[in-house]
Amino acid sequence: MIERETYDHNMTSKERYFKNVQKELQKLGAVRYFLMLIFSFFIGRVVILNAISPFGIALAAAFMPYFGGISVFVATTLGIISQGFNKVIIKYMFAMGFLLLYGKLIRNKVKMNRLRCATGAFISLLSASYAYHILFGIMLTYDVIVAVMEGTIAFIMVYVFSYVANFILGPSRRQILSGEEVISLSIFISLLIMGLWDMHIFGISIKGTLSILLVLIFAYVGGAGIGSAIGIIVGLVLCMTAGYDTLLLGCMGICGLIAGTFNELGRLGSSGAFVITNALITFYVNKSTHTLIPFVEIGIACFIMIIIPKSFMDYLKQFLDANFFRTMEQNYYIKRMQQITVSRLNKFSRVFDQMGKAFSKIVDTKLMIGKQDVSALFDVLAQDVCSRCQFYGECWNKNFYSTYSSMFELLTLAEQKNGDIVIDDIPKNLADICIYKRRLVEEIGKIYAAYSSNLRWQNKISECRQLVAQQLSGVSHVISELAADMDIDIRFKKELEDVLYVELDRNGIRAYDILVIEKSDGKMQVNITKQACNGRRECLRQVEKIVSRVMGRSMSNKSRECVYGGNGQCTLELLETQQFKITTGVARRTKDFKDACGDSYSFIDIDNGKYLLALSDGMGSGQRAALESSAVISLLENFLEVGFDLDLTIQTINSILLLRSQDEMFATADMCIIDLVEGNADFIKIGGVASFIKQNGEVETIQAPNLPIGILDQIEVSTQKRTLEDEDMIILMTDGVMDAINNCGYSEEWIKNIICTLDTKNPQEMADYIMDIALGQNGGQALDDMTVMVSRVWKPV
Repeated sequence: MIERETYDHNMTSKERYFKNVQKELQKLGAVRYFLMLIFSFFIGRVVILNAISPFGIALAAAFMPYFGGISVFVATTLGIISQGFNKVIIKYMFAMGFLLLYGKLIRNKVKMNRLRCATGAFISLLSASYAYHILFGIMLTYDVIVAVMEGTIAFIMVYVFSYVANFILGPSRRQILSGEEVISLSIFISLLIMGLWDMHIFGISIKGTLSILLVLIFAYVGGAGIGSAIGIIVGLVLCMTAGYDTLLLGCMGICGLIAGTFNELGRLGSSGAFVITNALITFYVNKSTHTLIPFVEIGIACFIMIIIPKSFMDYLKQFLDANFFRTMEQNYYIKRMQQITVSRLNKFSRVFDQMGKAFSKIVDTKLMIGKQDVSALFDVLAQDVCSRCQFYGECWNKNFYSTYSSMFELLTLAEQKNGDIVIDDIPKNLADICIYKRRLVEEIGKIYAAYSSNLRWQNKISECRQLVAQQLSGVSHVISELAADMDIDIRFKKELEDVLYVELDRNGIRAYDILVIEKSDGKMQVNITKQACNGRRECLRQVEKIVSRVMGRSMSNKSRECVYGGNGQCTLELLETQQFKITTGVARRTKDFKDACGDSYSFIDIDNGKYLLALSDGMGSGQRAALESSAVISLLENFLEVGFDLDLTIQTINSILLLRSQDEMFATADMCIIDLVEGNADFIKIGGVASFIKQNGEVETIQAPNLPIGILDQIEVSTQKRTLEDEDMIILMTDGVMDAINNCGYSEEWIKNIICTLDTKNPQEMADYIMDIALGQNGGQALDDMTVMVSRVWKPV
């Protein structure tokens, strides 16, 4: 290492220069390197107001962040000298030397940015002007004003040229440009044209022709706005550098405006508009045929533009139009709206289909008396007719099977005769011993009439349920075909899409489609279809940072894995970054070791960065309770995933349970909806026991005295909101756990102490521990279905 440093120190200036050139060639590539030198030379030739030439210094300063060699300084200096060697050249050579020294001093200490480069150009020109006047004369007030103006122009032009430097020397191949970059490039190209030697061929100015061609191309490709802006810029540069009449500035701007307005007529129509506009302005201003812009130069520029290949014009168009990749903007948004509509309607369809299945799980319509009905009728007969008879024991104890057979035969006959039976219809073996024959016949008639009426109503209810099930299934089918009737509150952000196109392209990422959506709750979603990076994880390394910066909020890709979409493309869905992460553990036991648990639970991600914790306890235990609670959980998941309002969801589930069966059927619903983006939790308790939240070592009890779902026609939903913090623990449980720890009526306080004393961040460990404590209170036996659900939320590092 010491030998190499000594060798570098002993190198001649010529050897050191060529070594720097070799490094620059390796870093930039030969094409971009020589382009940079050519541009520097011609920009260095530009002089304004016949006295000052700040543009070469500004361009050299703008190039400083990309390399540290002196090639561009040499090229710029040669451009200044090419205008003619005189004493003023020495001032600019001083300025170039000061700028080179400034870059070497600053580069090793801080990162070079636009402000530091612009400051370097300003200081270098002021210092050079001062040194020049110290050597060659007195510095007058006028000289000070000119020096400050020249430094200010250089300061501003560094910002303009920085866009050009990024475009030419940036690490990627650009395809889309922002408005600032278009203006900067137009200024740069105009100055390049002005840097050419003032050549005329048959009296035709090369500078003038190329300037007109520049305005025509930008107007045709970019439209009226770009055309007028470029026209004004080119006119201003021509006036300041070549001494043209100042009227040319307005004339070029108006001609560019009109030419851009008629760009839909093609290149011929846009060129014709430029010619006619120039003629009208000339006649209005001069009242003669002496044109502001010579028609010969316009004609040659128009001819050149017309013969330029269409592929090249299309290539230029993509730099000015951020929506070039979308053939028709309206069709693009229609396509996206259709995709979103179909997705949401499919979810709605699944919800109604689930509701239809819930109604269809009912007992088939009854047509005749069943065994359960016979037993119930016999109980009524025995109670109303036979209980006070002295032969009750003889009939229903000693001769039970004979009496049962006779009664069953009599009921069958009553069913056949629609309840109109007489004493003679009583079977002989029963008629021989019964002393209340008339009363028996009358009671059977009454009981059967009541049973028939009840049966008819039950069948009507069953038919209504079946009808509702069919209607819900029909709605599920119809809703998928009525996409046009769905009102989806989604707003597209075109201006953000355009900015994202430019920013991604600026960083070398080619995006085919970008869709920015603002949802009804104000949260943003960005869908990007881009060129696949072949596993380089471009989405996580670059896209997330760029999108977050443009959106002004933290955004992250929904899928952390690389999703390849085929055709060399991949699609990213970026959502607002979740402030919290969550993990859940569950412990459960069934009553008396039964196969089915009457408790059901769920913990799933729902829409818009929210997370659902749900726990339901069906009435009783076993299979029936499991059906009740699972129906509540299943419907909750489907409704909330689609985006239904919580109150509407609960009221709908309540109505379904009321209509689903003629018997009492209800279930508790204990829910916690966690917003992982905003960092808050909503607790909704409908008939459930207390829940708990452990925060900063303290445990808070959350409870609400509401009846379960499926009892009342309307239920009141009360929500308790809590703000979450890092490492919070949320604990939900069913009444089986609370009843097992019924410690002298203070079970809630007892559980709070257990949660508070248990020092663990593992939700499964806490759930198992609470379950073990509860089982230990009853000798390890579960007297009811028991479920404990524990969730831990934390902020990712």
